[in-house]
Amino acid sequence: MAVVALPLVILSKGKTDKSKLKFCVNDMETILLTKNTNGWTNEEVMIEYLDYFKKNIAGEGDCALVLDCLAAHRTPAVLNKAAELRINLIFVPANGTGYYQPLDRRIFGILKAKLRSITGTQTLSGEGRYSTITKYLFEAWDTIKTNEKALISAWNIPGLFDLVYKKEKNFGKGLDDEYIPPDFEEEEDDDEITTIDELDENDNDGIDQNDDVDLDDDNG
Repeated sequence: MAVVALPLVILSKGKTDKSKLKFCVNDMETILLTKNTNGWTNEEVMIEYLDYFKKNIAGEGDCALVLDCLAAHRTPAVLNKAAELRINLIFVPANGTGYYQPLDRRIFGILKAKLRSITGTQTLSGEGRYSTITKYLFEAWDTIKTNEKALISAWNIPGLFDLVYKKEKNFGKGLDDEYIPPDFEEEEDDDEITTIDELDENDNDGIDQNDDVDLDDDNG
């Protein structure tokens, strides 16, 4: 079975669909409104995303989502909605996203590096910055979402199945496990991905995957 990353979904500030227009995307359904001024995920956004995920990705079958322990991800309404849609929510231990969350482990670093190689030294500002940044973001994501080597590497997490078993065993007991490093060392991976070159033989930028993207977001 092919390994493919899920489509990107954008969270936008604002309370009406008018605030979505600045991103200039074809599918407005991929933009969720936070209906607040800071753009943070809340319970309403999470429930909306679960509906989007079920309709557009999961379909009729059972599925699972790996999430961090953000309070908005774990409200009673969110848990009930997930159960109704037959979506199993797997929560990464607090402070453990860098070890157990595939996006944090590998993909975000690659995405930032790719964005940096696309934007170069540009300073993105002004009214058109949202559409420009969004265009670059989707362009960068397209180079990653079907790259099986990168995606499989992100999911190659020692102790993941033990974590899932422990979480299921203790479900409903009110346990919010703090992240405790495993008592074994992660085996070295000779095929570890460290640069964009290794992800795409046609890309000769040689950007380190841990580079940050320096984008101008002073204006939100």
